[in-house]
Amino acid sequence: MEDKMDLKMPTKKKAETNLETSKEKKKAKTDVEISNEKKKAVLIGLKDRWKNKNAIDTIDIDINEQIKRMKHLLITQRRFLDKNITLMIEDDEETTEDTKPTSLTIRHTIYELVESAEPGDILFIHLIASGCQEGLILDANNEHILDSFFRGSISSAVQKGHNLTFISDCLIESADNCACPKTPKPAFKTQDQVGSNVALHWIFEPYKRWTPTRLSFVDIHNPKEKTTESSISNPLPSPVILFKSFRQHEPIPPSVSSMEDEIIFFLGEPFPRSVPFTMGNEIFFPLPMGTTNPFLTSYGGFSRLILDVCDEIIQTGGELTNLKLAEKVNGKLQLERMPGLSCSHHNHAYASFVC
Repeated sequence: MEDKMDLKMPTKKKAETNLETSKEKKKAKTDVEISNEKKKAVLIGLKDRWKNKNAIDTIDIDINEQIKRMKHLLITQRRFLDKNITLMIEDDEETTEDTKPTSLTIRHTIYELVESAEPGDILFIHLIASGCQEGLILDANNEHILDSFFRGSISSAVQKGHNLTFISDCLIESADNCACPKTPKPAFKTQDQVGSNVALHWIFEPYKRWTPTRLSFVDIHNPKEKTTESSISNPLPSPVILFKSFRQHEPIPPSVSSMEDEIIFFLGEPFPRSVPFTMGNEIFFPLPMGTTNPFLTSYGGFSRLILDVCDEIIQTGGELTNLKLAEKVNGKLQLERMPGLSCSHHNHAYASFVC
């Protein structure tokens, strides 16, 4: 009997060990599932309103296809769950009243994404849109959404410590070419209204609230070296990344002491001394004069190029970082100031794309 008991004991211990291993595997799987649950995306694809009439060279690009390619990349390469990806594609057969990309639904969806995010969430926004003048894009009803709304969303993400990546692929026409009857004419402050010492007459009247993104440009041709965590005096902010089809010119910060009164008068609110003054819009603005590259003059071209580069890097087994993505895209464009990459801290340029 004792011999039989001895034979059974190893089997029992093995079964107990297997049970513990099974529990650990189940827990690990649950942790992964929880991690994936915290990844959320909003992908917006609007039709081109102006058909690039003034473009020198264009490529016919399917916006629906680019948005769904991005969804596929997020699911297969970044383990986003299908249920956590909101598609807002104009005239798509799967679009509902809740996901039709109108000004109201877009603003509501993005507001919910950012404001309801919890610590550890990974957020992603991809926007393909056209605008009828600098600082404005048009929704599915030909109504406007201001650059300032998206700046406010990004600024909120920075202040709340969220992990957010935003791709802005917006082809903006100048106000002179605007055919939308709802478009407000650019209303400039005259020099007399703003004072002789302040050159702010170019700011559009609709900007009642001035909100910078609080992000800094990354020079992809000569990036700062990644600093070690120990050399950073303050806690490193969570990664907030903004990709644009080209880089806006560097702002020229004015003297706050000499201009503060005029800025308060113009903007109707105190000037935040701790935040660099940002000239103009940060997300929606026309392409530079003389731009002829078809990937930039074509609607959705920047998105397609980003997705093509992502596929290339992934297929070769390389690490897909924000900086490498920007460098590769720039290499294909062969232009000096494109694309635009901004981060909440320069270290985040070296972080993995959407991670």
